[in-house]
Amino acid sequence: MTGPDKPAQTAAGTSIQPHPPEVRGAESQDALPQPDPRMLHIMKAIVIILGVLIVLALIALVAGIIMKGAALRQTGGAAQVTEIPVPPGTAIQSMSSARGELAVALRHPDGRQEIVVIDTQRGRILRRIRLVPAQ
Repeated sequence: MTGPDKPAQTAAGTSIQPHPPEVRGAESQDALPQPDPRMLHIMKAIVIILGVLIVLALIALVAGIIMKGAALRQTGGAAQVTEIPVPPGTAIQSMSSARGELAVALRHPDGRQEIVVIDTQRGRILRRIRLVPAQ
């Protein structure tokens, strides 16, 4: 005979032990282990801290989106106009752009050639390179 607390016999003659009361399930609700109150307080504190961190991250994300949108609206209006002074009659031979710089090759009316390198972010002339014949 096997009952809830008696071991069962297998075909080989070995006995199988029944599950302890805390593993049996709904039969004995009173036998469940009670959680440690200190651990509950620690877990509650962790959940609160993580919740606050999630809220702060969400606030930072929304603030970043708003700030990015405001920056786009400021520059989204009229295009920035930068004037680079060149003598009358000067011709642009070519232009090339790389790494935020614009290189403009100029030919002056008197035959001189010059390369002007411009910072495309600030609109400033970074350097002027005068091309002179080799001697």
